[in-house]
Amino acid sequence: MSLKQLIPLALDRIMGAYKSMKGVWPILCADIADEPSLEGELSAGPYEGFSLGATEAFEQAWTSRFGTSLPGGYAQLYDAVALVAEACQKVEDGSAKSAREALQGLLFTQEYSGVSGKLHFNEDAPVAPVETIYRNWYFRDGQFSRLGSAPHHLEKGWDWSAAP
Repeated sequence: MSLKQLIPLALDRIMGAYKSMKGVWPILCADIADEPSLEGELSAGPYEGFSLGATEAFEQAWTSRFGTSLPGGYAQLYDAVALVAEACQKVEDGSAKSAREALQGLLFTQEYSGVSGKLHFNEDAPVAPVETIYRNWYFRDGQFSRLGSAPHHLEKGWDWSAAP
């Protein structure tokens, strides 16, 4: 059984058990369920979740080029590759130490405006970008919809005023 077949089956079984307990709120899901191709595959619901998003321009460019909506996490992968490529251009001696220092220099000394938001890593939390974009999605009655995207700032929190 493929993952694409397993996700709707598992979610519908969970929702069936939840409804038998008189549950009425949406089940919150991880970003793996942020997949429009599951539309029509899920018979129960509602399901809701958050996943990593991208700037509106990148989302539109992706949809225009590939004919599908942008999968969760792809914008972050794009930014990661772009940052590593930029750091590699600054490496002079080819050593791992030089490459690490070049990447740290990019992350901790300048703000990088990527397709997933503004990236400036904080030395106190080096694994989390200071600001990134998340999108809120929803499955109800077999229909998938994205409710909007908003930036999340590590120190300031959510800003849903920017969401459509």
